[in-house]
Amino acid sequence: MIIKLYAGEGKPGGRAVSVANLGCSAAYNWDYPAALSGAPAAGIDVWPLVQLTDGSRDRFLAWAREHPISHVMIENEPFAQKNLTPAQAARRVNEEILPAVNQCCPQARRVVGGFLVQYPVLYPAIRGRARELVQGIGAGGDVIAFHLYLNESPRMDEVAPLAEWFRRQVEGIAKDWPLFAVTEWGVLHCGYSGRDVPALEEYMRRTWDALLSRDCYAAAWYIAAPNRFVSAFADMALCHDNGAPKPLGLTYRELPLAKPVIEPEPAQPPPEGEEWTVFVDHSWQTAGRTWHALVRSKGVME
Repeated sequence: MIIKLYAGEGKPGGRAVSVANLGCSAAYNWDYPAALSGAPAAGIDVWPLVQLTDGSRDRFLAWAREHPISHVMIENEPFAQKNLTPAQAARRVNEEILPAVNQCCPQARRVVGGFLVQYPVLYPAIRGRARELVQGIGAGGDVIAFHLYLNESPRMDEVAPLAEWFRRQVEGIAKDWPLFAVTEWGVLHCGYSGRDVPALEEYMRRTWDALLSRDCYAAAWYIAAPNRFVSAFADMALCHDNGAPKPLGLTYRELPLAKPVIEPEPAQPPPEGEEWTVFVDHSWQTAGRTWHALVRSKGVME
């Protein structure tokens, strides 16, 4: 089970909220045991995300017995990621997920869907499947969630048309679903070069404004770095240097500078006594494999 942390600030009434994902290393800098308890003093709420994966029901039951829950998320594009039709996905949600939700947090508001709209796809292309799944699980009064993604980081001259694409999708979604959330939006693959950062910052400003203008219930800007869940840039974007979470306005309005590009290995051998060394900066595991981020450094070897 994935747990998402939402900080309810930034919009009158606290309806529009920002997110950090416990799968991202940034979240581990937070005092997440306190956050998982609700930590009202910190303004942090916890919405568990229950997926169509083996064991998620048992993990959810165990977690829900220990923590108050205001919202429960039932999403992650089930029929796309599991090759299920909307009817098959609805049946699994009804049989495997909703009984646990109704048992442990019957008062929690449900956030359902996670329907993916990835540029240049338009919302009408997935409207029918979304409606079929929502109707199949009786989610007409729930918050309906969408994921709006670019494939890669935009250049500055691309920001305006891409932000307009985003605005139009939000406009169409809002007309169909009075209670809607965009629980993931951003860029799927980013290099975060110095060129990327100003363009990303401008794209964030424009898309965030588009969500606020349409009374979005909740919003989560997702940073998918080259190594996905383990990203020093995500740490910088979501947290201060001391690990404290940044306020929503700062997170959405001001990106940190990208880390300097590592100097490439020189074509000529280094001077005598000076060599290039390679060390493991950090490691992570995904899909059953261990990956290592390597950093080269030049210095005098002892």
